[in-house]
Amino acid sequence: MRAFLAARVWASVEGPRALFDRAVVWLVDDRVLLPGITTLTRLVAETRAQKMAELYRTLDAAVPGELRQAMRELLKVPHGKRVSELERLRSGPVRMSGAAMREALDRAREVRALGAGLVDTGGVPASRMAALARYGLGSKAPALRDLEETRKITGPRPGRAPLPALRSHPLPARLTAQHVRRSVPPRASGRHQHGPRR
Repeated sequence: MRAFLAARVWASVEGPRALFDRAVVWLVDDRVLLPGITTLTRLVAETRAQKMAELYRTLDAAVPGELRQAMRELLKVPHGKRVSELERLRSGPVRMSGAAMREALDRAREVRALGAGLVDTGGVPASRMAALARYGLGSKAPALRDLEETRKITGPRPGRAPLPALRSHPLPARLTAQHVRRSVPPRASGRHQHGPRR
């Protein structure tokens, strides 16, 4: 049972309730005498906590010291600024214009220069990395600063981290050819804009 739960925790993003339900199904299918609800709930919680701690350690150990420090700095608000560097880097363009697209490209270059994409995360399932990225893109810097040291890089629980968020930063994806065509002024392009070609 522990091995089954550990495998589910490592490979999926299921919460405690879903894991409990899967454990019940596993016990029934294997014709194992069902334990008490409290006992099974405790087993699910303990197994999940152990595997999540292993996940955090795995990712934390893969991050080089220089990148670790750079990511800590992203959580700080520079003097004279109103938002953290993390918030600045993950804020996409609010309007379509040539200047906005250039700023977005500059931010994308800054993100790539951090080197987060070079971290070897091959030992972590893609579903876990995707969940971490989703949370990292939505979490505020103060919440990330309050985490335990090994979780500041990997997030408080599956789906919550600056590292995967920077690895899958959305800025490049937003810069589609259609957006670029719309953002180029007629004078700069030498042509009148008639909208994207069909």
